[in-house]
Amino acid sequence: QHIRREKATSNICTAQALLANIAAMYAVYHGPEGLKQIAGRVHGLAGILAAGAKELGMSVKSDLFFDTVSVNVGGGKAAGVVEAAVAKGYNIRQLDESHVSIAFDETSSLEDVDVLFSVLSGGSASFTAESLAQGVTCNAGGFKRTSDFL
Repeated sequence: QHIRREKATSNICTAQALLANIAAMYAVYHGPEGLKQIAGRVHGLAGILAAGAKELGMSVKSDLFFDTVSVNVGGGKAAGVVEAAVAKGYNIRQLDESHVSIAFDETSSLEDVDVLFSVLSGGSASFTAESLAQGVTCNAGGFKRTSDFL
């Protein structure tokens, strides 16, 4: 049956239902403990990046974050940092002339954090993500979930 483009709302509904089904299957496949493990790992990588940025003399916009860290790289340096990241195959976001935003997901690794340290430092950092990992404590503040899910 032919449906005119301006009346075709079902494609959007189908796409949204597909995303909902994929999210549900992802949750069911990993289960509550698997999701907690993935979330802890992703939050840990973000925490390591924040600690490394501070070690490099930079600051983070907030100490409360989950998977995305906003770093003050210095006045007028954000565009150069983004360009260096893209050259190494990483997509980070420029917030303004001084800040970049870096997000992690379940595919991110300690090696990715090391590359990002080299991008932020403009060369090579005197430390590694692994060397900082033990000293990083995860801080979710009042946002940490305490109720059961799934």
